[in-house]
Amino acid sequence: ANGTWGNINFPATPATMTVNNTGTITHTRAATSTFGLGMTVHNAGTVNVDGGVLSFGGSGGTHTGSFNAAAGATLAFSGGVQEFEAPSGVSGGGRLLVSAGTVQFDTVANLSGAIEVTGGTANIAPASGSIQPTSITVTSNGVLNLTPPDAQIGPLEVTVNGSSAVANLNGAHVRVGTLQLLSGTLGGTSD
Repeated sequence: ANGTWGNINFPATPATMTVNNTGTITHTRAATSTFGLGMTVHNAGTVNVDGGVLSFGGSGGTHTGSFNAAAGATLAFSGGVQEFEAPSGVSGGGRLLVSAGTVQFDTVANLSGAIEVTGGTANIAPASGSIQPTSITVTSNGVLNLTPPDAQIGPLEVTVNGSSAVANLNGAHVRVGTLQLLSGTLGGTSD
C-alpha cells in the first residue's frame, strides 16, 4: 500500500480484510481514520501520522516497519494483538494511545509525546532508543507495563485513574512533576 489518507474508516463490522503495507501510508488531516473490526494490518513499510488520529484495531497485526507520529497527531491501537518485531520502530512527538487489545513492543522506540492507555494492555520495553514522554495517563481498565531504555525519564505528569487501571514503570528512575493517583495501581521496579 502507498497513499496519503485524510478521513477514511474501514469496516467497523466483522469482515475479513488484510492490509500488507510495504510502502508508505501517510495520514494528514485533523480527522480520525480507523482500521476496524475483522481487519488485519501488517506494516513492513512506513506509517506516518502527520495529523489527526490513525487507529489500528480489528484483528491486530505484525509489524516490522516504522510508525511515526508528529507532534499534535495520535497513533492509536484499538484492538487485537499488535506485535512489533525487529527491525520495527515507533517514533515522534505525537501521542501514543492504546484503547483496547494488546500492544507488544520491544524493538526500537524514540517517543517524546504523551503515552495514554485507556483500555487493553501496552507492554512497552524497547531494546533501544529513548522514551521521554510529556505525560503518562492510564485510565479505566488500561494496563501499562513500561520499561524504558533510558536510565532516567521525566520530569513528567503521571495520572492513574480507574479501579482496574495499572501503571508499572520498571527499570528507570522516573522523575515525576505531577502525580495523580486517583484510583488504580501504580507500581514497578527500579535499578
